[in-house]
Amino acid sequence: MKIRNNNINRPAKSKRLLLQLFAMIALAAAPNCVYAQNLSFHKQGASDLPLDKHLGMQQTAEWHYYYYLPTGNTRQMALNLPFVGWTGDCNDLEPYGWIRWYDYTTDKASNQLTPYGSWYTNLLLQGKDENSGTDIGLCAYKIKTPSTNYQYYVGVNYKKPSGADAADWAGETIACDVSRYNDYSFKQVSSGPWVTKEPTLTIRYIFHIRSAAYLANQIKEALCNGSANEYADLTLEDNQRIVFGLKDDNATMTLRTNLNNSGGQSYWFYPLDNATNGKSVYATTESQKIKASDFSSTIKQAKYIRWIAYNEDRTKYCVLTNEGNQFYDFKVNDLRNNTNSWRKVEGNSLTSTPDDIGVGYTAYIVAYASDGTNMCPI
Repeated sequence: MKIRNNNINRPAKSKRLLLQLFAMIALAAAPNCVYAQNLSFHKQGASDLPLDKHLGMQQTAEWHYYYYLPTGNTRQMALNLPFVGWTGDCNDLEPYGWIRWYDYTTDKASNQLTPYGSWYTNLLLQGKDENSGTDIGLCAYKIKTPSTNYQYYVGVNYKKPSGADAADWAGETIACDVSRYNDYSFKQVSSGPWVTKEPTLTIRYIFHIRSAAYLANQIKEALCNGSANEYADLTLEDNQRIVFGLKDDNATMTLRTNLNNSGGQSYWFYPLDNATNGKSVYATTESQKIKASDFSSTIKQAKYIRWIAYNEDRTKYCVLTNEGNQFYDFKVNDLRNNTNSWRKVEGNSLTSTPDDIGVGYTAYIVAYASDGTNMCPI
């Protein structure tokens, strides 16, 4: 069975290669967003890899997250590490040797970061580069394994700066270096460690922080561009064609959105008017195409992910789940035995189960950000 997430003809191979070449040239010409500070505590780890020649930092595995600051009166946002026990029961398999939170752009302390748990601020202290006296961020080391809620010990909040509600706010990039080793060297004073040598790093988590309005604009622009341009992605998270083999109609394939839709990784969106009543990502008529005038002007925060499926000729749709989350385990029988019933895209009236579903047919699956009332495809 073929399952794909768009219906348009993709660019020919030669065009795709040309677009990729242009992108590579643009990236090569762009200035680095991080500049080496020549801080002396950066040393080679046990891997013996040299320091990154552009960043001046130890090379290690990296994982990137994208966080979006809430609009309105919310003044701070927690940054979360993917540790077992971050908000529940802990174990001793996570890296407890060293943690450093800092501004990734400057490689120095960030004024926007504060310890998450006021009860445990003696664990996460301001560190300094011993040679220069430069503040290098909030550091913790030799961390004893807590029983629960590791976040209270070494987590941080990001304070919302002035102007961060604007769509054109430049944003900030925060990093957290993590190590399970203790091959560091430092002098401990009451204010925090003066670091001579950092330990061998295990991983670096990088948080790209932008405004909720920035994300809402990106979602809206992608939808409008997808409707207007033949070769554009149809949504911000267009996964294009996916082909998978299946044992039977109950075999599952897990679909997912990029964000987990909680905390800083919530979806923010402009509601799409007539989202499932005449407007469609897979438009078959001119009136079904999504335009900028089809959106409301007030940004909403998603509570759920609503998964919707279209049949192969894209004239009918059914709701797979109204109040879903980041993941959806799709199977063919979800289309055949849908309890929410099939509806016509044009007019939104109830209709019969289409014939063009099942093995050998193409199904189109769309994730919608939803607050329970308003929706928008993502």
